[in-house]
Amino acid sequence: MRFQQRVYPLVLIVTLLGNFVSVTNSFATWTPTQIASGTGLSNAPHTAVAISPNGTVGIVYVKHDSLLFQEKVSGSSSWTPPYVVMNQDTRGSASLAYDNIGQPWIFYCRAWSSAQLEWKKRSTSGAWDGVGVVDNFDSPADFGTGTSAAVDASGTMHVVYVRWGMHDLYMATAGPNNSWSLQGIDAD
Repeated sequence: MRFQQRVYPLVLIVTLLGNFVSVTNSFATWTPTQIASGTGLSNAPHTAVAISPNGTVGIVYVKHDSLLFQEKVSGSSSWTPPYVVMNQDTRGSASLAYDNIGQPWIFYCRAWSSAQLEWKKRSTSGAWDGVGVVDNFDSPADFGTGTSAAVDASGTMHVVYVRWGMHDLYMATAGPNNSWSLQGIDAD
């Protein structure tokens, strides 16, 4: 199998004094762009960024307990309006990855009402699938955190996370029919 190498500029997402800013490096200079602002960002340091196969930049971030998603299409100078992924119970840990056909997958942890790692994905039609569950935690004290997602060369989605109450590191791998296989990696 031959892989095509793509070169993308480096994109960083930072929260600075209540402003949500992307900083792009086009291999010569850094260009900051304000995406969002407000007091709701000052207590939400958890952000994630991913780039789709066609160069679209996607971001997820927490503002006022809402998990939000935005995109900037390759070649565009503006960001889409925020899409509310989840409106409550956000534990502040979210990740984003694009699959091989450019669909964004968002992973996030809930803690209070239902302690679980959940995901949402946008279909090729543009509609968002309902909430899927990757892992149910034993109790609200065993909530998940530190999610990080990636897709492998065969198009399989993977997400790694920590079950906080147990101090265990897990990897979940997507299977057929929205199933997930869980593997403990490091346990205390």
